Amino acid sequence: RMKKICLFSGTSEGRELAFSLARYEAELIVCTATGYGGSLSASPRARVCAGEMDCSEVERFFEREKFDCVIDATHPHARAVTQNIRDAASAANVKCFRVLRGLPAPDSDAVCVRSASEAAAYLSARNGRIFLATGSRSLAAFAELADRIVARVLPRSESLRECEAIGLTPAQIIAMQGPFDEKENDFLMERYPCEWLVTKQAGQRGGTDAKIASAKRRGMGVVLILSPETEGESPSAVLQKVVREYKLARREQNGI
Repeated sequence: RMKKICLFSGTSEGRELAFSLARYEAELIVCTATGYGGSLSASPRARVCAGEMDCSEVERFFEREKFDCVIDATHPHARAVTQNIRDAASAANVKCFRVLRGLPAPDSDAVCVRSASEAAAYLSARNGRIFLATGSRSLAAFAELADRIVARVLPRSESLRECEAIGLTPAQIIAMQGPFDEKENDFLMERYPCEWLVTKQAGQRGGTDAKIASAKRRGMGVVLILSPETEGESPSAVLQKVVREYKLARREQNGI
C-alpha cells in the first residue's frame, strides 16, 4: 500500500515540507492548529486536518489513521504540542521525525530568558512601555503589565479575544500578519514608541533579526525568549530520511 505520512505544520519549514512531500507517492495528512494555518499548508494532494488536539486526541488520531511515520514541524516554542506528538507517537509505536530550524547565537545585547513568565518578571522591575511581539499565546504571562503593553498579534478573532482578556484596548493592539522586514518594524516602532521589545528566538525566518535590528536603532532594550529546543533536523534532512527510509517514488511532473 501507499505509505501514509502525518505532518504537523506550524512554521514556514512545515509548509515547505508539505509541498516537497507532495511530489512523492505517499498519502499525506497535514495537521495544523488553526484553519488559517491549514490554508497556508494546503499543498497539492494533501489532506488538511485543522484544529488543536490534546495528547489523548492525538493518540486516538494515530490509532485511527495508522501512519507509517509522523513529522513534527510545529513551532520550536510550542513545547506542549511537541510533547503530545512525541508521547502519542511512542504509544502508537510510530516513528517521529522532528524538524527544527537552525538558530544563530542570541544577540549579545539582548536579555535572554527561558519563558514569557520570566520575561514579564524581568520587566516588572523596570519602567517603560513594552512592544510585545511574541504572539497572543504569551499574553497571559504579561497580564499584570497590561497597561504598559503594545501587542502585535495575528489578525484573528482568537488573538483579539486573548488581548481583551488581559484588558488591552484597541490602541494597544497591532493585528497584522508577519513576518515583518526591518522597514515595516521601523514604521510600527515609530508609530508605537516603546522602551522594550520582547520577542522569541525564531531566527531570520521568524523575523527575529529584523525586530531586534529595528529596536536597537531606536535604543530599545531587547528581552529574548530563547528557543526551548536544540534537537532536530532541517526540512531537507528530514525529507531525505523519509524518502530513503520509506522508499518513496517521485510523482510524474504533471501528477501534481
